[in-house]
Amino acid sequence: DAGVVCADKIRLVGGRNNSEGRVEVFYRDEWRRVCNTEWGINDANVVCRQVGYPAGSAIPPVGTFGSSTGPAWLDNLRCNGRETKLRNCSSSGFGDHNCSFDGDANIACRVTCSEIKCHNGGECKGGICHCPFGYGDPYCETVTIPVRLVNGNGNSSGRVEVHFNSEWGTACDDGWDLNAATVVCKQLGFEGAVSVRPMAYFGEGSAVIGLDETHCTGKELNILNCNHSAWKYHNCLHSEDVGVECGEPSNCSGVVCSNGGFCDNGYCICTEGFKGANCNEYNISVRLLNGRNSSEGRIEVLYRGIWGTVCDDHWDYNDAKVVCQQLGWPDAVSAVQGSSRFGEGSGTSTIWLDDVACSGEESLLSDCRNPGWSVHNCDHTEDAGVVCADKIRLVGGRNNSEGRVEVFYRDEWRRVCNTEWGINDANVVCRQVGYPAGSAIPPVGTFGSSTGPAWLDNLRCNGRETKLR
Repeated sequence: DAGVVCADKIRLVGGRNNSEGRVEVFYRDEWRRVCNTEWGINDANVVCRQVGYPAGSAIPPVGTFGSSTGPAWLDNLRCNGRETKLRNCSSSGFGDHNCSFDGDANIACRVTCSEIKCHNGGECKGGICHCPFGYGDPYCETVTIPVRLVNGNGNSSGRVEVHFNSEWGTACDDGWDLNAATVVCKQLGFEGAVSVRPMAYFGEGSAVIGLDETHCTGKELNILNCNHSAWKYHNCLHSEDVGVECGEPSNCSGVVCSNGGFCDNGYCICTEGFKGANCNEYNISVRLLNGRNSSEGRIEVLYRGIWGTVCDDHWDYNDAKVVCQQLGWPDAVSAVQGSSRFGEGSGTSTIWLDDVACSGEESLLSDCRNPGWSVHNCDHTEDAGVVCADKIRLVGGRNNSEGRVEVFYRDEWRRVCNTEWGINDANVVCRQVGYPAGSAIPPVGTFGSSTGPAWLDNLRCNGRETKLR
């Protein structure tokens, strides 16, 4: 009887971004390289389409993206360029190759804006949406600053419009004074307000009337934090739409802050997910959710201003270790697969990473090998989690339930002195490392002795604390 052997996963490794790199194929639970014998633009076109780009643009020289070690999965590929998967191309067969380690197949894919739609006035350049002030995320759909000035002279004046519950609305002029205008202007990055302009000075809006009876102290960080009537609850017409004129500080002249950032005293203050002098770099960070404490939970990664989850395919201790150390914990206790322990990410949440393969030495999870952002074949039932090692450990014992107590602080493990050390202190430590209580205080030297200074001394726990610290 006829049978088939299927392989469907492919990735680009070693490039500056997800559109270029060495070609690797996943088969029989292992990533391996593809040889460059007879490798050409038709082969590159197939791979690029498979990883989400319209076509290949170049075959970079051998070594451009480093070199692989170990055997290859594919060699002598002869694609006609119309295949949808690299596995559909003619080749020597999986595992049949005769190429050396310096014969990896390289590609650079053509990045295009033709299939990308940037919303709210965003502009696509190099395959990435560059968002206007007040908007973020990959396609400029998320409002990052929920207030704007419309129909004014430049960006420092105009009719006030506020974003709430996924819609923009105007504000009635009832109750508005310089304090309210100051809140709006500072929220938009200006020093303060020059004047309030009532009675639709900047024209009548066409959106809903969102706010009325607004009263601010001037110290609020957001106009929605001021006292006001309920959203869309009002007794006015658009003829009463309020406007403001802001005073733009001279030291912000010419300063351009991207992705919703605003200028303050000559410097860009970036919104969550962005960094850099002009807020035009992605700030990639991680967090843990739904755990019992801050040292455990479902992993979420912030990329392009959006939090997303990580799939648990091949998720192991090395991956968990990188996450824990990135968050400031000394080590990982376990890598949690599946969402049963820490719950699923939101049904609309992005799945950012899959098939993560860390060595354990990386500083950031995003530095680990992976197929690329948003390249995955999983759902939120496979959301990965971690349990990080708390900043305390037992050393020198016969097992994990006994030993000398050491504490991790300022990137260094140090001992704890036994002055006034008693069973209450032991109870706290034992619960912190996962045991119900302390049973004994062994004599000094039972578990060896430490060298160097200590972090803690003269501890006096009452036994009910959750942490020794």
